[in-house]
Amino acid sequence: MVSRCKARKRYMKQLVKARQAFSAAHIMYLRSLRNTGSALLQFATAETNLLHHHHLPPLNPTTPPPPFPTPPPPMSPISWTTTTSTTTSSAIRPPPPPPPPPVPSASTALLWNWGSSSARWNAFGKSCGDPIGNNVGGLAADGNATHCSTVERLYAWEKKLYQEVKNAEQLKLEHEKKAAILRKLEMKNADYIKTEKAKKEVEKLESQMMVALQAIETTSTEIIKLRESELYPQLFQLVMGLMSMWRSMYEFHQVQTHIVQQLKYLNFIPSIEPTSEIHRQSTLQLELEAQQWHLSFCNLMKAQRDYIQSLTGWLRLSLFQVGNNPINKTTKQDSTIYPFCEEWQLAINNAPDKVASEGIKSFLTVIHAIVVQQAEEQKQKRRSDSVFKELEKKAGELRSLENKHGPYSILETSGDSNKDPVREKRAKVEILRAKAADEKSKYEKSIGVTRAMTMNNLQMGR
Repeated sequence: MVSRCKARKRYMKQLVKARQAFSAAHIMYLRSLRNTGSALLQFATAETNLLHHHHLPPLNPTTPPPPFPTPPPPMSPISWTTTTSTTTSSAIRPPPPPPPPPVPSASTALLWNWGSSSARWNAFGKSCGDPIGNNVGGLAADGNATHCSTVERLYAWEKKLYQEVKNAEQLKLEHEKKAAILRKLEMKNADYIKTEKAKKEVEKLESQMMVALQAIETTSTEIIKLRESELYPQLFQLVMGLMSMWRSMYEFHQVQTHIVQQLKYLNFIPSIEPTSEIHRQSTLQLELEAQQWHLSFCNLMKAQRDYIQSLTGWLRLSLFQVGNNPINKTTKQDSTIYPFCEEWQLAINNAPDKVASEGIKSFLTVIHAIVVQQAEEQKQKRRSDSVFKELEKKAGELRSLENKHGPYSILETSGDSNKDPVREKRAKVEILRAKAADEKSKYEKSIGVTRAMTMNNLQMGR
């Protein structure tokens, strides 16, 4: 029983840390998603501005756009796992957790609080307070306990239970030792005083054992009370919130997919506007935010798996007992929290998050390709500018020679060769002019490739 309580304490300690990591990962994911959306809007706006100088024809009347997608129906307990298995990567939709069994109504939203052993603060700057005391800082705005407070109080009670069970086990061993001594004294008809002394020691240990067992029962009752009256409703709210979040996100992705599908029916006139520095910076920013989005999504899924794994591990040890155990009075049939969490864990383990992750990575690959192409365009621009600058310099030198010698200079005899400085300079200028025209053509082609690559990827919904 001591080893079991030690394992329970270890799982609860992991749960406290996993809750903090889950909270942080969830906040970072939402923040990175918002930043990615802002960066994508800035990127698309910069690209759209380059098309304002060109006429955009209306939709092709012969090929109507696809109808607007209908929102997904409410998910049933049977269909939610199979529905997500056919979800495409464009939706980037990990499945929501399963619908939980009914519990007493809880009208307030769950507060996910940042926490540590010394100072604990939520997003609104309110302290979570003492994990086992009655500090009002561990209450939400409506007076209910926060999830941070509940989990840390459970951890404090688990530590207390472990010490009490450990002490009770030591008393039990001591009692067995003293009882064996007393039996030997009684069998040998030993001195009356020694026998009575040994009997009082045994009775004292029995009394201490009774007190220890009562303390264990009291602590176990508090753990059960917290688990059933606070933890379960909070988990219910959490799962409902996650389901609502992913469902809303899925609906928004459906709207975006519809808009992208409509772009396929627009025949854009290729733009010849070069990529501006602002546009290039917006593309780099989009790549950076998309990388953070991918990282935060992977961290979120890992943190959620770690959280539910620690939770179900603790519930298994606290709900399923072997033999008569004074630690827990409830069984699997008495509590619905375990099947609820077990179904949640199954949902998370079967979530197609790798498909979503690969979808984000594919998006990153496309953005990186645009970044590389924009860099190539800037590189070609520098080459073209350099050649034109050299052309202007040589053309100026040619004009100076023509002003000095006239358009046709007298041949200068030097040894066996005749030199015409104006003609030689003119030949060099013509070579540079042809090179400048070639570099300009390459630059314009590079601009066209950049614009086409960007628009094609936008129209394809990548």
